[in-house]
Amino acid sequence: MSKAPTVRQYSNSCSPEAVLRAAMELLECCRTQQCSLDEYLDSRISDPLMRRRLSNLAFTFFRRRRAVERALDRCCSKAPEKKLADLLYAALTMAAFQQSLPPESVVNIAVALAKKEFGNFKSRFVNAVLRKALLNVDKTDCDLLPEGLAGRWKKQFSAGDFARLSALFVQAAPATVRLRDDFLLPAELADKLTALELDTPWKFFRTDEIGDLIASEFFRSGAMYIQDPAPAKVCALLEKAITQLPERGSFIDLCAAPGGKLIMNMELLKRYKKDYRTFAVDRSGKRLDLVRENLQRCQLECSVFAADAATFTPQSNMRFELVTCDVPCSNSGVFRHRPDALWRWSQQSMNDVVQLQKKILNNAAAMTAAGGLLLYSTCSLETGENSSLIADFVQRNADFTVIASELFLPDEYCDGTFAALLLRQKESER
Repeated sequence: MSKAPTVRQYSNSCSPEAVLRAAMELLECCRTQQCSLDEYLDSRISDPLMRRRLSNLAFTFFRRRRAVERALDRCCSKAPEKKLADLLYAALTMAAFQQSLPPESVVNIAVALAKKEFGNFKSRFVNAVLRKALLNVDKTDCDLLPEGLAGRWKKQFSAGDFARLSALFVQAAPATVRLRDDFLLPAELADKLTALELDTPWKFFRTDEIGDLIASEFFRSGAMYIQDPAPAKVCALLEKAITQLPERGSFIDLCAAPGGKLIMNMELLKRYKKDYRTFAVDRSGKRLDLVRENLQRCQLECSVFAADAATFTPQSNMRFELVTCDVPCSNSGVFRHRPDALWRWSQQSMNDVVQLQKKILNNAAAMTAAGGLLLYSTCSLETGENSSLIADFVQRNADFTVIASELFLPDEYCDGTFAALLLRQKESER
């Protein structure tokens, strides 16, 4: 990510005005530097209260962006300057879609901020536009996906699936956790969790009390960890062919952070009595810290390396019986966790990420042992990043065959994801 502009310090104030000011700076950075919300919040906002309030506002804006933009467009004869527009976006979102303050109070706060930032004339403009926009903003859940992707998805999916995706876009993702193998849920936590019915080998729960759960000794012991269920659907594909793996071998995860799929695959190997040395690779040192923390809390052994999955070469050109790579992608399947991703999507950005995905897949294939398995996955719904890419790879690599592949659309409790499990033929079979 490009270096974000310096954000003011908020240690003494997380007032609505301070949140609106911070939102202006966040939106400017997202617009000019194409950084994600997560990147911005992680690198620039340290105060927990400000982070919570700013992230709530920003996530709401990106979920409701089309409605906000339409309402403001109707009230302005010409587009306002970018920074002023950022204030209008943030203020209208806070006034129309959040219940923390009466809408009139939000307008007054935005007008006061506009006066400080832009002067009297533009503060009067902000006052007039916001009051008129509040009367025109559409709060329904229809027609809210970004136009570029909406057009693609109408062609790609059925009318029913498209309607479900549109409805999910404006919903916050539920808090979900995974119960690890060999652990039983204690009675004192049972009333805080709701079991999810999923066709995977692992147990997942939804909770409305995630803070209390994280603070529990049971969670701190490593018995549970926060995880969307979507990666479990990826790992479940491995179970279709895991008996083909030798009893002893090596397993490498080339895009391991933050470690949820890594842990599930390690436990799946153990469940089938496979004794495997495990290696984890990720290019982000900060995210690898999360991998180490999760492995330590779960008391699992794994060698961790900071490296680029597209170019990483294991020592002595080692080959692995199991290789997994959850590659960087457009994130179009995880829009409830990253609603801003759909607004950054473009055909060019997808073409760029596909080139990176191909490099990682080729490198993963090169280190897959004969007779070994290669598990490729994305959190994207785009055919070009998923089935088309795999079909092209198999056409160019005759020693690989597809055992299973599937696109899983998002649902009420689960993100969207794609996975393909490939087998590398043994030398005697080529």
